[in-house]
Amino acid sequence: MTEAIRLYWGRFGHVSILNVASDFVTHAHVEAHLIIWLEGTAGEMTIGRETVRLGPGTAAGINSFQPHSHVLSQNGTPGLF
Repeated sequence: MTEAIRLYWGRFGHVSILNVASDFVTHAHVEAHLIIWLEGTAGEMTIGRETVRLGPGTAAGINSFQPHSHVLSQNGTPGLF
C-alpha cells in the first residue's frame, strides 16, 4: 500500500511525499521525476536496465516514459520518499 501526500503543485509539476509499504511493479510515467529517500526502508529501484540502491547520498532520476520498479526489503517495513 502507498499513501501519497501532495505538498505543492506549481507550473513545474508537483512535489509529493510517498509512504511506500509495498513493491511497485515495472511502470512508466509521462513526467520525469526524482526519487529521494527520506526515512524507513530504502529498498532497490530498477530504472531501465540499471539497479539503484536508494539511501543517504543517493537519489534516482527517472526520465519520462522510462520503465522503473521499486522493491522494498523483505521485512515489509515502509519507506518515506
